[in-house]
Formats: sequence, structure tokens, C-alpha cells
Amino acid sequence: MINQELNQVLLDELIVRIKTVKYKNLIQDLKLELQCIEDCTNVHYNYILLRLIKIKPSQRCKGWGQAVLGDIIGFADHNNIKIQLYCTNIYGMDLLRLKALYKKHGFVEMNIDNDGRMIYFNRKIKI
Repeated sequence: MINQELNQVLLDELIVRIKTVKYKNLIQDLKLELQCIEDCTNVHYNYILLRLIKIKPSQRCKGWGQAVLGDIIGFADHNNIKIQLYCTNIYGMDLLRLKALYKKHGFVEMNIDNDGRMIYFNRKIKI
């Protein structure tokens, strides 16, 4: 069962905690949104849309992005919720390397319309 108490305010609090406390002066930007979809049986499902993890240029390639991603995954696992993202090289990262990073952390490439969509299925959620 997905945690019905989860809302955008809690996600925003997570972003503030990550950006200003845990990884202070390391993160340039972090964007997470709570999304809701309805399936063909009219059941609503929440998921986190990971829009952006952007590490400051001086701190890149030091593992900070993986650490932040790990915290987001931990939050999703704790709240029984999926994470969805669209993998892109818009900020200059090598796309194959980026996809490999997400796959290493449990994301699955959906290959729908070749849009780069990847989903992390919480360990407690059945696919």
C-alpha cells in the first residue's frame, strides 16, 4: 500500500534538508515532484518524479550525485513509492554513463517512445 500521507510539502522538506544540511554547498539544484496517475481500473498511484539532480561544477565526479540519489531512493523505500525520471544528456553528462548509473541503483529503462523514461520500483512494491 502506498503511503497516503506523502505530499509535496514532505518532498520539499527533503529537498531543503538535502541541499542545505546534508550536502550543503555541494548541490546546485534538486527538483522532485509528487505525481499521481490513474490506472485503467481507476486506482490512483503516487510516484516521485525526479526532475533534476545538479551538482556544483567543482564537486562533480566525486560521488555526490550517487549519494543524493541514494537518499532519494531511501526516502522512496521508506514511503513505499516509485521514482520516475527521464534520462537525458541536456546538462552534458554522457547518456550511456548516466543510464548505467541509474540502472546500478535499481532503475529500469521503460523503452516507451524512446523518451529515456526510467522507473525505480520500491523493493516493497510488486511490479
